[in-house]
Parts: sequence; C-alpha cells; structure tokens
Amino acid sequence: MAGRRTPVLDVREIVRRLKLGQGVRRIARELGTNRRTVAKYKSLALAAGWLLREELPTAQEIEQAVVGAAPPPPQYPE
Repeated sequence: MAGRRTPVLDVREIVRRLKLGQGVRRIARELGTNRRTVAKYKSLALAAGWLLREELPTAQEIEQAVVGAAPPPPQYPE
C-alpha cells in the first residue's frame, strides 16, 4: 500500500531489533513490512544516534524525527 504511515510503535520496534543486531531483511520479514521501510528507519536511527545509546527513543523523539524527515506535501495549483 503506497504512502502508508508506519506507526511510532512499529518504528520503536524496528530500532529495538536493530539494537539487538538483527538484520534488515529479518526485521522486515518478521514485522511484515518492506525492507526499504526498515532501511529508511535504520538510516534515521543512525543519524539520530538512537543505536548508540542505551535506552530506546521515546515516542515523542520518533514523532519529531519522522515529521522532520518527511518530504513536504505536494503543492497543487488552484
């Protein structure tokens, strides 16, 4: 389904599994999501430093990072 948003808890689960050392393909398979989606959130987690710290990111941190990384909505002529 194109354009589906990934819930914050799913992103947190992806980060948790990445911290455990699981691979992108395994995470995608077990969570039923696309490998590219997992890879996108892996890049986001690396950039935000979430994989280096002990605790998982909060829902608010994930929300801010995802909103900041999202492309702006398209502008249509009126």
